[in-house]
Amino acid sequence: MTNIIQPLLHLRSRVLPQAVLFTVTALLVPRMASAQDPQPEPRVEVSSTEALKQALDGIKALKGLKGAERQAALKAAAESFEVLFDDLASSPDSLARASFEAGECRRRLGELEAAEANFTRCLQAEEVGRYAERALFQRASMRRRTKRFEEAIADYRQAASVRPESARAHESRLWIGRCLLTAGKLEEACTAFRAALEATAESVRRIEASDRLAGAWIQRGDLVAAKEALDSVEAEVASVLEAGGKLGERVQKALDRRSSVKKLRKEADDRNDSAGEAARLERDRARRVAGR
Repeated sequence: MTNIIQPLLHLRSRVLPQAVLFTVTALLVPRMASAQDPQPEPRVEVSSTEALKQALDGIKALKGLKGAERQAALKAAAESFEVLFDDLASSPDSLARASFEAGECRRRLGELEAAEANFTRCLQAEEVGRYAERALFQRASMRRRTKRFEEAIADYRQAASVRPESARAHESRLWIGRCLLTAGKLEEACTAFRAALEATAESVRRIEASDRLAGAWIQRGDLVAAKEALDSVEAEVASVLEAGGKLGERVQKALDRRSSVKKLRKEADDRNDSAGEAARLERDRARRVAGR
């Protein structure tokens, strides 16, 4: 268990507040009341760069922890990054890294406001670069989860523009549509999903986008447009399925995952049932009129 917090303990001389050290040691290190307890290690001064490295080592030690133990370690890890912000101010790359990792810790703790603040600090340190796309995506998620959809959409748009061909850009474009759908803006959601579909040539991504687009059309009540969205992409990937191989397997799994197919079938059945019931009622009415 000692190896879990050792990287954090080395920071105590200049970066970790005593309260943090007390919390970590109280929760993660069994205390043995004994006269033979070892003496405290001597204080060792470390540079902010070394402190960041040790904090990152502490993140690796989270693997396998669960429950309260994991929560306490995540909190300590977040604080081990946050306490370095001032010292790293002159090093944008390091500050961006520390801010992003702190944001991730807070996100995992469910502390959305603190996580968003850390992702914002990351973006202030590095508007473009290694962490920009991820920080934008995660900040958008924090804003979406607090129902600030316009702000979230703005971040998702920016995230999609960093590396337009990346998987995260594709996810960002889908989330734009999903935010609009949740906000009740069905027409705009259809436009966003169509844009996501047109932005990629990759088969699995096109299946995912067409599934979302079809779902939006179903919510708008246009079953014909929904079926067209699904059918057009199915026709595109037919040759990939015939070729088989790993790509064929991935495409088939993506097709099987579509939720809009069942929704479309159910809506169509409901409409047919309604139409049949309406016809029956009309026939009954006609017979009653004729019998008068």
